[in-house]
Amino acid sequence: TPHSVTANPRHVVVGHLICVTIGAAFAVLDGTGLGVALETTPLVFDIEAAVAVSLDISLMAATDTQHAPSAGTALGMVTRDFS
Repeated sequence: TPHSVTANPRHVVVGHLICVTIGAAFAVLDGTGLGVALETTPLVFDIEAAVAVSLDISLMAATDTQHAPSAGTALGMVTRDFS
């Protein structure tokens, strides 16, 4: 829906910036020694991914920059290796 309110440039850019920042923070957290424990515990990994996405959605709602596809950016960063 290109003419949707959430498709304007402000929502797209700021929404993705929020999600990249949160996703990177969670991805870096995994690389600090806690990653070994999280890899062996699927439940903790699932909770981490859920917290990252819910935090992203909350921050986008607080800043009025909701852009649904950007939450997938954070989820992708949390679930994949970060370099």
